[in-house]
Amino acid sequence: EAAARGFGSISECQARGVLVRPIAHLNVLSPPLTLTRPQVDALVDVLGASIRAVADGLTREGVRLN
Repeated sequence: EAAARGFGSISECQARGVLVRPIAHLNVLSPPLTLTRPQVDALVDVLGASIRAVADGLTREGVRLN
């Protein structure tokens, strides 16, 4: 069940143009070695929005999140 939640956030990231790799319960980012501060900010924003979208969906389904 936790793995399915992780895949949900990965799908959300991909829909927003960011590729994320699932490893167990983690969402792993593999950015290029040369990355600007605005690019890092964009990655973090997308990851946060994706996790919030999945959490909101789970809350609507009645899943209690800690």
